[in-house]
Amino acid sequence: MIIFLALVLIILMILIGGERGAVSLMTLAGNIVILFISILLMSIGFSALLLILAAGAGVCYNSLFYQNGNNPK
Repeated sequence: MIIFLALVLIILMILIGGERGAVSLMTLAGNIVILFISILLMSIGFSALLLILAAGAGVCYNSLFYQNGNNPK
């Protein structure tokens, strides 16, 4: 059921949002990958504080620059 709902979400985001919806979907996927990698690194013994800082910076970069694009201002 969750896979079906995820497919409906993906289809509707692309149909309704167009290019912005596809970019939002890629940003969401990128954030999930960053979270997954940080959980893996934490499980093998990396410092939690450093991972939080790095993952937070990665999520911020991913969200801000992919959603807003490069703005010369």
